[in-house]
Amino acid sequence: MAGRASFAALFYTLIGSPLSGQEFRIGFMGGTALTSNFAPSSSFYAGDTINPPSFWRAVSGPRSFIAGLSLEALFSSRFSIEGNVLHRDLWATQINTLNPGTPAASTTTYPFIASTTWEFPVLFKYTMGGNRWRPFVDGGVSFRSLERTGAPGPSRHGFTGGVGVAIELGRIQLTPQLRYTRWAQSQTNGYYMAKPDQLEFVTGISYRIPTEVRVGNQRMAVGVLGGARLTETLAGTPNRLNRRAFGGVSLEVNLRGQLSIEADAIYEPIGVSGNSVLTWNFPVLLKYHWHVLGARLFSEVGPSFRASGNLQGSIPPSGYGLTAGVGIEKRAGRIGIAPAVRYTRWSEGQRDRGSSESTIYNPNSVELILGVSF
Repeated sequence: MAGRASFAALFYTLIGSPLSGQEFRIGFMGGTALTSNFAPSSSFYAGDTINPPSFWRAVSGPRSFIAGLSLEALFSSRFSIEGNVLHRDLWATQINTLNPGTPAASTTTYPFIASTTWEFPVLFKYTMGGNRWRPFVDGGVSFRSLERTGAPGPSRHGFTGGVGVAIELGRIQLTPQLRYTRWAQSQTNGYYMAKPDQLEFVTGISYRIPTEVRVGNQRMAVGVLGGARLTETLAGTPNRLNRRAFGGVSLEVNLRGQLSIEADAIYEPIGVSGNSVLTWNFPVLLKYHWHVLGARLFSEVGPSFRASGNLQGSIPPSGYGLTAGVGIEKRAGRIGIAPAVRYTRWSEGQRDRGSSESTIYNPNSVELILGVSF
């Protein structure tokens, strides 16, 4: 008995006590990069009979501000998994000197955003201690989506690790921390090479909520989802490069019996490499569940709404459509896993200015989705 008691004490020391029910934290995160975005490069042009000699330099620009959302699922008092959606601009600067080394030398400096990025770190977190100030370490993978980037642009994936301290203020938690990301080797256009080693200081502020939230007699479940498109996004144009994956968050409310309603917010860039139109999709779906041979199936249908940005002169996609889907749900305790196939028929958007016969965007979208709810 003494041996069992000692083992249990060691287990709770290392792993932490399990929660009475699955809980999560949802909040905001902001900070800044501590390292520069790009490695410097330069080139010299000797001039000709028409153009004067020039010396051109490409350097990193101002430090980037980082801001976004966070969602953390707590499995015990020590272990959790956290996902972020973070916006970050990568600034660069061009410095061009005409007639270098002469009294007639003149220099122009032009700072600009070389790439706008959305970063998606998914991190396992271990928190130590039991008082109000609790140090933690985390680590995992990061993915990155790019806007207005000249080909080929920064890399799309890497590994992230960090250390910080969690400051408990009731259900409010502050988490200042240092994060290091080693991005995969970027490609370069000969002038700008994104640095693979990035150190950031970020601070999160989050609110702790039990995942089984009720409004009256209606149960609410919060979750995350991700997936990939199975169809092309541009009509008549192959789009197999890097614009298939998407991710977002979901909220589902049980209405009565097998009937529920789900609302999602999904970040989904569309377009070709280096020229993405950014969209946020908001499907609102009525779901019906039924059981077949021990499996819990569901069907869903409802309207979808779409907001778009980073058009860069492109015609915006349509703003609404109709979505339907089928899937299967499996629960393990309070965690639900639900793969599904969805079809959306978007309304007819604005037509290509150079054509009266075809639209830019494919109105038919088929997607494979995996949702995880708590």
